Amino acid sequence: MTLASPPDWKLYRLGQLFRERKEKGSDKDFPPLSVTMGGVVPQLETAAKTDDGDNRKVVRVGDYVINSRSDRKGSGGISEHEGSVSLISIVLEPRNIDPRYAHHLLRSPAFQEEFYRWGHGIVADLWTTRYADMKNIRLRVPDLATQRQIADFLDRETARIDLLIEKKQRLVALLGEKLDRTVRAYLSGETDYPNEDQHCATGIRYLPAAPKHWSVEKVGWRYEIQLGKMLDSV
Repeated sequence: MTLASPPDWKLYRLGQLFRERKEKGSDKDFPPLSVTMGGVVPQLETAAKTDDGDNRKVVRVGDYVINSRSDRKGSGGISEHEGSVSLISIVLEPRNIDPRYAHHLLRSPAFQEEFYRWGHGIVADLWTTRYADMKNIRLRVPDLATQRQIADFLDRETARIDLLIEKKQRLVALLGEKLDRTVRAYLSGETDYPNEDQHCATGIRYLPAAPKHWSVEKVGWRYEIQLGKMLDSV
């Protein structure tokens, strides 16, 4: 994997740092999990359900799970849950690497591109990377103490950035609500006629009230619908 790093960091093959967990189980014994861009979470309501619930891969707390399909690029993470995932996911048990450091390393864009490069398929939508190939990806990794320092820093920074994103999203939502109220106020006449006794019901679902002296008319009374015509070819 092409990723600049200090020369004293050691070079490993992925298979030296992780062991593939091949344990199988049922979703009756191991709750189903979803592997998403945000990490490994309890199965989403929108997730496609399978009839083969007895043939799943078991996930233990601390395992790294990654979706092998290219159309799910970036979906993966260290699991905080014990459960099971579909067979298209690869379950890895960290051995000689700090799990939190592994979480950030394997979710990095550089690794995701390298993971994709080692895949196979006919077309992009059917592109899959298997563990037999994935284990040969080369990673340059520092000592465990440095890994933990890096993981601590990235945990703090990602938490701070996530909080900023959440605040921005709330602000955007509030501004959107304000815009809706402003548009509705002007379209309903509330701006010029603020008193309730100046309004009456319209029977229109999206505009339930309007000034009493406004008329309620069908669109066809005010506008004429005309068919367009084809443009002449050049």
